[in-house]
Amino acid sequence: MKRKIIPILVCAVILGACPAAAADTSSVSTGRAAGSLDLFQTEADAGNGAAGKTAPDAPSGDKTVMDEEQFLRELAETSEGRAEAAARYTGAETAAMTNQEIADMNHECCETERDLYEKYKDAAFGDRNLQYLCELYMKGLKNQFDAYDSWQSDGDIAAYNELWDAGYNKRALALVEIADTYQLDIPDLDEMRSAAEDLNEKGEEEAVTELSSEDILKAQNDLNTLGFRNEADGNYGARTAQLLHRFQVMYGYEPADGVLDQESLAQLEAEASKVLPKETESESETKD
Repeated sequence: MKRKIIPILVCAVILGACPAAAADTSSVSTGRAAGSLDLFQTEADAGNGAAGKTAPDAPSGDKTVMDEEQFLRELAETSEGRAEAAARYTGAETAAMTNQEIADMNHECCETERDLYEKYKDAAFGDRNLQYLCELYMKGLKNQFDAYDSWQSDGDIAAYNELWDAGYNKRALALVEIADTYQLDIPDLDEMRSAAEDLNEKGEEEAVTELSSEDILKAQNDLNTLGFRNEADGNYGARTAQLLHRFQVMYGYEPADGVLDQESLAQLEAEASKVLPKETESESETKD
């Protein structure tokens, strides 16, 4: 049975101690928002001329290969700066703000990451999973930059909230996994982590495949070879399905549905074989 893996995320809008706001469309969003999330295309993206899904043919493609450790350091630094900007406002202060003041406050927080966005929006990494998460995070920042531009242009609260919340969904999902996978120290991550747990509960139904445990183990090993890190245990769970979906998106395979079948297994094997060193003739003879 095929199904598309589309996580659902309940999240806080600003990293830091920003208070919750009303859920209706009469006020600008500052709090927790719920919504479905296609990792490379949201309704907000479609309505705002975003590029949608991207699948470079190689780790560089038309992008610039960047240093992974430097990106992680700078992401941690800008996250700390954004948390400090958010913490300058108390719940009481925010509650008394006009919509314009709330939008200005949100934008002030977002602008602390402007330099990071400009530097890494077209970045490529040898670690394809990190590249996926970086692209996801940068798309989230762009949604939030666009939200403020939209607000300044026409004052449409619903449009603003849609863009802002879609941006935070992407940022939260990417940042929590980056922090965990790459052991990055991100300040005030507890609320984001809670949101990620909600994501796992709401967006990850039982994954289904008809392939054997041996084939599943091979797929998991190929994912690890390609940088999509998972526990290779021969069990096809939600994490493996999520990473398979990422692989399909990053390498341009359609449908990108996270379904493990003979076709997607062959795709993984083909790409992993380009990474693994080939046996030499002498090694082959030795095995014989």
